[in-house]
Amino acid sequence: MNNQVLQRLIAIFTTLDSNPQGLSAQDLAQITGYPEGLILDDLNRISQYTDLGSHFLLYPEDA
Repeated sequence: MNNQVLQRLIAIFTTLDSNPQGLSAQDLAQITGYPEGLILDDLNRISQYTDLGSHFLLYPEDA
């Protein structure tokens, strides 16, 4: 894992941690500046290998 990925993951988890009410992926993308799809890929990958996914609330945008 390179430094860019680690910096992105830190930004994602720091933002989620500071928003305990939860965020949509779109909100998270706007706050962090990372593309929504990339954030979702990161979170899906992390949740496969750790239990971090159960600690943060991320909800879908209303259609």
